[in-house]
Amino acid sequence: FYFGDVNMQRDKFLIEQTKLDEGWVPMSVMLKFKMLASLSTNVGTILKALEESELMEVSEDKKKIRRRLDKPLPAYDDAYRKAQAERTVYLKGFSQTETTMHGLKDFFKDMGEVENIVMRKYTDKDKKLCFKGSIFVMFKTVEDAKALLARESLKCGETELIKKTVDDWHKDKAKEREEKKNKRAKKTEGEAMEEEEEENDGFKLPTGAVLHFAGLPPNTEREALKAALDAAGYDDVVQKIVYIDHDKSRVDGHIRFDGEDSAKSILERLTAKP
Repeated sequence: FYFGDVNMQRDKFLIEQTKLDEGWVPMSVMLKFKMLASLSTNVGTILKALEESELMEVSEDKKKIRRRLDKPLPAYDDAYRKAQAERTVYLKGFSQTETTMHGLKDFFKDMGEVENIVMRKYTDKDKKLCFKGSIFVMFKTVEDAKALLARESLKCGETELIKKTVDDWHKDKAKEREEKKNKRAKKTEGEAMEEEEEENDGFKLPTGAVLHFAGLPPNTEREALKAALDAAGYDDVVQKIVYIDHDKSRVDGHIRFDGEDSAKSILERLTAKP
């Protein structure tokens, strides 16, 4: 999982670690990853499981692992991202309280080889991260993704799951945002005046609400940033965006969020190790 094509596309911490020693990463570092540590903290057990791996190799001193040098990472360009989207399916209807990653992997075990699963989450009023009941599942092949979408019925327990392609999901989200935007625009003049008075009464911008970003691919538009956050399971973060200072001629910019110190908590979520 950690050294797979999908995770190595976005895991900045692990990417930096692989640059330090010809791709080798110490097991002492790997055990800092929560998901791995939840499975086992015994280095010998983990290395034993990697012996038959076609992707990974173990150092002679049995203290480090790396992705095999004859298995280079793909070019993460627009064509690759499009291919990823074609192999990915959106599903909604899973239990918000009982679903686990291990359970999801078991659920899909007879539906084709799964490359990645993203459990979409939101932050509740107590700032606790909660599962939304929907996921993105990426298969190894387009055929397996199409086969799942073609199923007349797909249930988890007694619940019929909603199935969508990634493209259809993006279209529905864009439509939903437009409807919300239009609804806000239709407020009565009195409501608008009241809001303006409230905003002007002791108005000040909240502190800790701006996040700087850099390293975007060339020609990335603002809507693409929102779409990427949505697809990664951070649509609640998208809802808190007030303004994005960025145009496609730049590779960096700033995002202003709603609320005091909101950028700090969001940054912690985006950079947290799995």
